[in-house]
Amino acid sequence: IDSVFIVDSEIDYREFAINGDSIGQVSFNQLNAQLAPLHNLQTGSAMRLTTHSKFMNQGKLQVMYSFSPQHNRNHTIHGALSDFDVTTINHMLVPALRTKVESGQMKKLSFQFEYNNYRSDGQVQLTYRNLRITSLKKPQDAKQAASWIKTAFINTFLIRDSSEDADASREGAILFYGDPRKSIFHYWWKSIFSGVAKAYHLDRAISNSKLSGQNNSEIKKDNR
Repeated sequence: IDSVFIVDSEIDYREFAINGDSIGQVSFNQLNAQLAPLHNLQTGSAMRLTTHSKFMNQGKLQVMYSFSPQHNRNHTIHGALSDFDVTTINHMLVPALRTKVESGQMKKLSFQFEYNNYRSDGQVQLTYRNLRITSLKKPQDAKQAASWIKTAFINTFLIRDSSEDADASREGAILFYGDPRKSIFHYWWKSIFSGVAKAYHLDRAISNSKLSGQNNSEIKKDNR
């Protein structure tokens, strides 16, 4: 097929996260896209998808994909999200991490990475302003499996927080191992989040918690 067009459409993605207590949700609104070409020939050219949409009905999101038909070649993604109110992603953060963004403006989130059936590698760059995050308390008799990431998430953001009048920026490396039981949206989202975690020094906490299963709630601030 020479070309496939998607015009003025929407995608609503929902996920019940591990250790979550409700369904997280994100949406892509006013989606327009073009895929060219579309085929299943291993010797054919790469299939390129260009998309433009509003993330959560406000932030401007542009993403370009290149899908290789050859099994030994990686697929590539690069894109950017700009002018986005970070409080809008509470629909995903609160159920998954019991963490809430009180305020914050994402001036620009750029990302680029390669991936195959097993692993993704790349980079994210973030520029933001006036970011404030708080942890939501859970009942004392509830499991505290996510408390380590709440503490790390809040402390690291507050160390080098930005003000209302000045932008702050960070960058981090993407590294994520895909789960074949999950959807492709899960793979893409987790890949980008792995870079955000690296930018805010959360990658070591995430790795240690997964390997040991311990509660790392007493994570110290990095004052560098």
